[in-house]
Amino acid sequence: MAWPSNVVLAALVTSLALHHGGAQPQPGGPTTDRPAAGPGHKSQQQWYMDSLPKNVTEFLDNCTDHMSVDCATEVISAMLLRRDVSDVCCGDLVLMGIECHSSLVKLFIHSPDQKANAPLIIANSQRVFDYCTVVDRKRRYPTEVGF
Repeated sequence: MAWPSNVVLAALVTSLALHHGGAQPQPGGPTTDRPAAGPGHKSQQQWYMDSLPKNVTEFLDNCTDHMSVDCATEVISAMLLRRDVSDVCCGDLVLMGIECHSSLVKLFIHSPDQKANAPLIIANSQRVFDYCTVVDRKRRYPTEVGF
């Protein structure tokens, strides 16, 4: 299977690598029987992405089509580091939908480097989506009572 064509999935993989500074697993940390990434070798993230069923990557490619790399990175940072998400990116996230968001979160927490962060990512992903739902509603319906 080829690398994902969608920018959001590419940003997810890039964020996984950047979150860990591109470093290989440390002694005593997660291990793999795969060779270290380098010329002619795949990283753990590449192995993981390549192992996903085609229907999963196609669904994610389609449901994330409109989101930019910048917004994908912003949302991922919000889940990992509790950073803010801009109004524009919140709108993109809400438009993407909860099913797509939840699928991306599942992909993220099952990646080799993020399993230990799963509880944090799950909690923050719901917080981010709920926050973005409110922000997007305020942006679309500014005169609605209660906002």
